[in-house]
This record gives sequence, C-alpha cells and structure tokens, in this order.
Amino acid sequence: MRSSPFRACEDGSFYAVADYRLRHGTLPLGWVAMLAQPSWAIVIALIVLALLLFPDGKLAFPRLRWVLWLYLVFGLLWMGGAYGITLRLWPGVRRAGRSTAEPGADAGPAARVAGRA
Repeated sequence: MRSSPFRACEDGSFYAVADYRLRHGTLPLGWVAMLAQPSWAIVIALIVLALLLFPDGKLAFPRLRWVLWLYLVFGLLWMGGAYGITLRLWPGVRRAGRSTAEPGADAGPAARVAGRA
C-alpha cells in the first residue's frame, strides 16, 4: 500500500502535465499540483525518522540524540530544497505554459549548450 504523499506526488505530476503542457496553464489549481510533486521528500524523511525511533518512540541509545538532531536539520534542508526548486521553477512553467517540444519554445540551458536550441 502506498502512502498518500507518494500518491499526491504522482497525481500532482499528472495534473501538472495536463495543466501546463496540454492546457497551457488554464486548468484550476495547477499551482497546487506543482506543490504536491515534491511530497515524496516528506515520506522519505519520515521513514528514516521512524527507523531511528523504532520500536517505542524513543531513541535506542541516548548517545544517538546528536544523530537525530543532525538528521532533522538535514531532512528539513532537503525537504526545503525540494520545495524551493519547485517554487523557483513554477513562474517559468506558468509563464511558458507550453511544452519545450513545441516549435518556438525555449528548450533551456542544457539544450543551448548542446547546440539544439
């Protein structure tokens, strides 16, 4: 059974493609779909946290407290980075509102370096 954040990630991806590539940004709540995509980072962070706190919700050894705090800091930075990338890319997706495969669409910096744009 898949968890709901993984399902939200998948559904958000499908809806974002339908909104921004097929409908050019005209479907309602497309921005919610973009924010649902990086929800996989939350699940991965919570899985490791559950393993650290298994089986009774406490650390197995008190000396692991620094590992828990270090993990929480890096986990929050990682999740923030996943959402930050999405938020940084969203205005460009909204502005373009079309697939990079369409004629006249900007193929991005990687294609310009490769000489395909």
